[in-house]
Amino acid sequence: MHKRLLIPGPTEVSAEMLHEQAHFLIGHRTKEFTELYTTVIGKLNEFFSYQTARKPLLLHLQEHCGST
Repeated sequence: MHKRLLIPGPTEVSAEMLHEQAHFLIGHRTKEFTELYTTVIGKLNEFFSYQTARKPLLLHLQEHCGST
């Protein structure tokens, strides 16, 4: 039987992906996050052919929880 992710799904999820999701998340104030974020920004700059001196690429990460 295949595992399915139901958000926004249903989407079949490979065993490799399920294994990766079992790891602990890294906090946004950790050295590991800073390294990951720096790598992602560098690759996005390359992908979009941005020159950081001309126009820096910014990546805004936000999670919002609200109640009414």
